[in-house]
Amino acid sequence: MAYVQVNYDNRRYMPEPLKQFASEVFGKAGLSVDHAAELAGYLVATDLRGVLSHGTGAVAGYAHGFQSGHYNPRPAIKIAREAGATVQYDGDGGIGHLCAARAVRGVMDKARQFGIGLAHGRYCGHTGSIGHWTRIATAGDMIALFTSTAVSPSD
Repeated sequence: MAYVQVNYDNRRYMPEPLKQFASEVFGKAGLSVDHAAELAGYLVATDLRGVLSHGTGAVAGYAHGFQSGHYNPRPAIKIAREAGATVQYDGDGGIGHLCAARAVRGVMDKARQFGIGLAHGRYCGHTGSIGHWTRIATAGDMIALFTSTAVSPSD
């Protein structure tokens, strides 16, 4: 995990207005209202955990990524393939947070059914602070291992 020294002389912001601001920025960058709020929520939660390297400091860069076409601002995330305890999600070129959240929730359904599950996300960008995805699983009384790569293979 990247460690960023906290500078207590910097301004501080309350979480809800910060989340609203980030959500509005993402909306102006082309995301749907729901996706903008979801992504903003993950980034503010990351700040609150003290992982400043992967929190709201990334808002401007992500917004630029949406506007430049690096990330698809309106991804149609879907299940590409599934068999038994496995499921593969297609992130449609969107930011990885959105695909990762759906993948972990989907694999939890598989684990409930089969006792174990394996999910894979493809065609998506940066997944942010991956602790989010393991905490979703542990909140559901499951053990999770989440890995990510910055480059999605073509197939």
